[in-house]
Amino acid sequence: QNDTIEERQFHVYRKRSIWGASGTFAILGMAFGPIGVAFGIAFGALVGTCIGSILDFNKDRLDARGATQQREKLRYFTRIAQYRFNCAESHGERLGVVLETIRQFAPFANMASAKESATAAHVLKLLFQFINRDAVNDVLWRYMDDFVQNW
Repeated sequence: QNDTIEERQFHVYRKRSIWGASGTFAILGMAFGPIGVAFGIAFGALVGTCIGSILDFNKDRLDARGATQQREKLRYFTRIAQYRFNCAESHGERLGVVLETIRQFAPFANMASAKESATAAHVLKLLFQFINRDAVNDVLWRYMDDFVQNW
């Protein structure tokens, strides 16, 4: 009952496999009477634990690989955004680059606030480094001034 959200998500396949295999082997053990059913449930739980553990491990490994690829993609995107920001001549072009960069980081911002994920917070430091530049701050302040004046 005291599992965290991450631990509960990790054991999803294990729990499903235990119930499925236990039920299957219990039905197969009915031919041998109540003792066969009991042994079928125990053997099914063991088989289900093994299969579920393997499936959970593979799912966790694939999720970690996807998160690593997403972090690398955002690092690359941030470098491109810095280059595009420096090459942009008008305020509108620069603002577009800044807003697109912020939009790319939105899923990590949601993840960092919901789960208090250290990885998401680390990725958001890339966005902070991009926005913390004086030229980007000037563009954002000008955008806010225009927004307030038009409101």
